[in-house]
Amino acid sequence: MNKDVLLGNHVSIGKTNDVSANLTAEDKDRTLSPKNTESKTSVDQTSGSSPSLPLLSVILAMDSVTRVKTLLKRIRLLEAANTVTRDDCMWLFALCATVDTPLYADTCAALRSLLRRCASIRAGKVALDDEVIMMNILATISGRYFGQSEN
Repeated sequence: MNKDVLLGNHVSIGKTNDVSANLTAEDKDRTLSPKNTESKTSVDQTSGSSPSLPLLSVILAMDSVTRVKTLLKRIRLLEAANTVTRDDCMWLFALCATVDTPLYADTCAALRSLLRRCASIRAGKVALDDEVIMMNILATISGRYFGQSEN
């Protein structure tokens, strides 16, 4: 029997051939262990329960209400932050990709606030770097795909 199964360090979504089965034991421990503080981002340190990367098995294990709540929580935490890490952007992208439509009013308002925050972070940048590219992607998702842009 696998060590991770015995220790409960895996996420099961009801299939025997899920994505987490392809990970090594070390990868599972690193991404799913709440004790790992080295790789956690600022958002992960405040939430404490989510892994540092949005694994497919973790996202699929959530129901639609949990996905929306997690998206709203991550957007609220981004509003208070000065910078956005790659992990934060990956979580926001993954949650936006899996959120069910049509959206509720509070979800639309949160996505509108994400668009405003992305625009304000982009405005403060002089050079084109990875953070600007991430802000452009998130602004396009919230503005164009979810229809939160002004025009």
